[in-house]
Amino acid sequence: MKKKIGILLQIGFGLALLLECVALYKSRFHYYDFARLLTSIILLIYVFKRKELKFIRLYFYIGLSFVVLADILTLFFFDVWFYIGISLFTFSYLSFAAIFFRYRQIKERKNIPTVLPLLAVFLTILLALYYYIPGVRDTITMIQCAVHVIVLGIILVWSFKGNRRTKGKNPYFFPAAIGIVLANIAYAVDVNLINRKYVLLDVLVVLLHGTYLLLLANAVNTYKKTEEPEAVKHHSESRHRHRHR
Repeated sequence: MKKKIGILLQIGFGLALLLECVALYKSRFHYYDFARLLTSIILLIYVFKRKELKFIRLYFYIGLSFVVLADILTLFFFDVWFYIGISLFTFSYLSFAAIFFRYRQIKERKNIPTVLPLLAVFLTILLALYYYIPGVRDTITMIQCAVHVIVLGIILVWSFKGNRRTKGKNPYFFPAAIGIVLANIAYAVDVNLINRKYVLLDVLVVLLHGTYLLLLANAVNTYKKTEEPEAVKHHSESRHRHRHR
């Protein structure tokens, strides 16, 4: 029954993403806004497991919540609030980065590397400066973009290390990381180089964004199945070595 519900939710996500792309292409922005938020809601339901709220799921909920807030601010607000919305995407990637850090580990850990909360604090300071000191906004924007790129690099490196450690047992993590990077590259080209001249590139950004979110959701949902045997094996080997000392 749960498997069927999961399949139905994935189909629903695919249909919502299709509606989002078509609505953007046809400039039906009310439908686009609705579909954009609907995809995130479906993923929250898809990943939710009441009896299994492990840290890797918590990081996904936090990251996706940032995505929803970022969508709301960038869809319905302008100026300062639009910038805050863009910055929240960076916060979402910090949370997703914690997932990839967990993926490259063997033993379940509650802690995350210091670099992630430090970057979060630094981004919060940048937001405060952007809001209260208008004269430095151009400089703040460039610094925030640099931090954004650093976070994407962290995700890519950790996903590669995790994929190598597990020998590709989970087929979703590494493609999700590639999707995150490609979506950001497409967005940068679309906004900064060609100034959103081609609507098809806008659609590609949306498609890549939805695809990496679904891949990451599947990675989180299949994490226990593909990772726990590795953890158990490592634990057994450690105990075996300890006995023979």
